[in-house]
Amino acid sequence: MNTNEETALRERLKAAFDGGLTAKAAAIETGCNERSLAGWLQGQADDATASLVKTWCDLVDKEIAESLPGIVQTPTFQRIQTALHATRKSPEVITIFGAPGSGKTSTIKEFILDKHGQRERSICYIEAEEAATMPRLLQSLSTAVYGHYDALWGRGEIANRLADSLHTDSRGSCPVIIIDEVQRLENRLLAGLAWFYNQRHISLVLCGNEGKHSDLHGGKNKELAALSDRAAYRLHLVGPSKDDVDTILAEWGIKGRIERGFMQKARERLNSLRPLIRILRSAAGFARMRKVNIDIRVLRAAANDLGYQFEV
Repeated sequence: MNTNEETALRERLKAAFDGGLTAKAAAIETGCNERSLAGWLQGQADDATASLVKTWCDLVDKEIAESLPGIVQTPTFQRIQTALHATRKSPEVITIFGAPGSGKTSTIKEFILDKHGQRERSICYIEAEEAATMPRLLQSLSTAVYGHYDALWGRGEIANRLADSLHTDSRGSCPVIIIDEVQRLENRLLAGLAWFYNQRHISLVLCGNEGKHSDLHGGKNKELAALSDRAAYRLHLVGPSKDDVDTILAEWGIKGRIERGFMQKARERLNSLRPLIRILRSAAGFARMRKVNIDIRVLRAAANDLGYQFEV
């Protein structure tokens, strides 16, 4: 075991002590001698103890991974899903803009999968690249659908082949092109995507950060007016709502008033679901080590361990 890994294990166990794990319980759970464990925690070299602690931590991680909820259908998740499903019924343009960690990309990635967990062949999803050109954008779309593109194809041929393929695989549903991180695209490229909707009757989903919402729907950019006018859904997500966090906590079985208040304070401070889920996952590990439900003590310990500090 290398030094960095051993240091991380020590820090993890010390954080679990902050969450209420006792030294005696840790020794019993890991199968270590209590004195040997204490010495190892203080930095003494002890490969046998380190190995036992790692085995236990790996077991805890496996149990946590198998027991925790997957994607929770929060109110924001449902709003996004409603808009996305509309694109499969008829050609639509929808925009989803909002703060990082508001659930945009995770909801989209759930939507594009079929019942077998594979991408629906009539849905094309890409993340936009910086400094893209229209040929490069079309090549990225083509690669997402075919797995490749022919360098000899011209711009129009790539676009038409892509549209033909999406329609062929649609099986009665409307094909969809989803562009994530659209704030990376110049406005002229974004406006150029309207061709798929106007000429080939393919739905467009444009997803990105808050700033692009005002660019597209602010009425100041004539290039983007055609897209903005056609947007049937304009979702502007300013961050996770109180109801979003309440729904997640209910799914995780966290009912205590103090615990819920703590996580709502975290929502107000962080304005993102990603760190909230990290706190919950870390807290679940500490709770498993103590063999208790997630309580305020393990939530605080998890937040502190991740570098966040909140008071209820």
